[in-house]
Amino acid sequence: MPHKFLENVSLADLAFEAEEDGLADFFKECATALFGVMANTETIKPVTEKRIEMEDVKVDSLLHKFLEEIVYLKDAEQLVFCECDVRVSGYALMKLNATLRGEKIDRKRHELHNDVKAVTWNDFKVTKQGNHYKVKVVLDI
Repeated sequence: MPHKFLENVSLADLAFEAEEDGLADFFKECATALFGVMANTETIKPVTEKRIEMEDVKVDSLLHKFLEEIVYLKDAEQLVFCECDVRVSGYALMKLNATLRGEKIDRKRHELHNDVKAVTWNDFKVTKQGNHYKVKVVLDI
């Protein structure tokens, strides 16, 4: 299983671990886990696209910014997502290009789960072994 939810973190937090081979698939898996924390993705239609471009010198901070942007789009534009494509390129300076697909929140049709407030830095560390990446993400809900 590429990601699993962790229990007994705290009453105001929810955590998941994600792992995957390849940086693009790893980022996509983390985004997919976050989508599922916020809503039942099967109730969301991929009718709106949002493109995200960002860069950083560290995998940890690039992933953190990417996940924070997803939370921001939920709060600022009332968007929830069900699909994404991710490309990560570069070495010394990594560039992320992602396309998120979803739609505006419809409380009558979407099965909403947790209102994620932020992606915390608590225990947030990407580990890499060969081409395999792993992270634990704690979300403030």
